[in-house]
Amino acid sequence: MDIALWDLAGRAAQLPAWQLMGGFRTSIRAYASTSTFDSVAEYLDVASQCLELGYRAIKLHAWGDARADADLCAALRSHVLDLVPLMYDGSTGFDLPDAVYLGRALADSGYLWYEEPMHEFSVAAYGQLAKLVSVPLLD
Repeated sequence: MDIALWDLAGRAAQLPAWQLMGGFRTSIRAYASTSTFDSVAEYLDVASQCLELGYRAIKLHAWGDARADADLCAALRSHVLDLVPLMYDGSTGFDLPDAVYLGRALADSGYLWYEEPMHEFSVAAYGQLAKLVSVPLLD
C-alpha cells in the first residue's frame, strides 16, 4: 500500500517517487569487482581490462592470506597508480591479527575501504581493528 501511495503522489506531482522521497542523483558511478584469480599477473591483467571497459574503480577479492593479499594490493596500486580508486573485500576471511596486518597495508597503498575483514563477529574485535588501522572499515 505504501508503494502505491508514493506512486500516486508522484503521478500527481509529475515526478518520479524517488525524487519525492528526496533522491537527487540521476546516475551513480560503478566499480568493477573481481573474483579470485591464480596470480598477481592475472589480477593486473583483469584490472587493465576493467579500466579499458570504462570502469573507474576496482574492488578486489583476493586469496585470504594476509601477507600475500597485502603484496597483491601493493602491486595493484603500483599498476594503476593513484588514478584509480581501489577497495578490498576480505569476505570475512581473517582473524584480528591478520586483519590488522592487511588493514595497515591497505592504508599504506591508499585503498578507499576494507570490507568484511574478519570472521570474528565481535563488536569489540571490530572496535579494536578500527583503532589499529586507518583505512575505513565496512561490514
